Amino acid sequence: MRHLLSRLDSELGFVELNVHTLWALVHVRPDLLRERKIRDELKMRIGRLLDESPVSARTRRELEALRYGVAIATP
Repeated sequence: MRHLLSRLDSELGFVELNVHTLWALVHVRPDLLRERKIRDELKMRIGRLLDESPVSARTRRELEALRYGVAIATP
């Protein structure tokens, strides 16, 4: 999970593939969002990607779904 988080950077290649992989992983294993540190980093990286990166509509939807997952996983 941490490796994928570090790959959520628009300057690195394959950002859309990394977003999709992370989205699919969290979809199957939502318990991965239990750790606060992971949620905080994911939230920060999602915000940055949505604000600064031109991504496809599909990737934008997956980022929004991840953002929602973080929100509902936060106590």
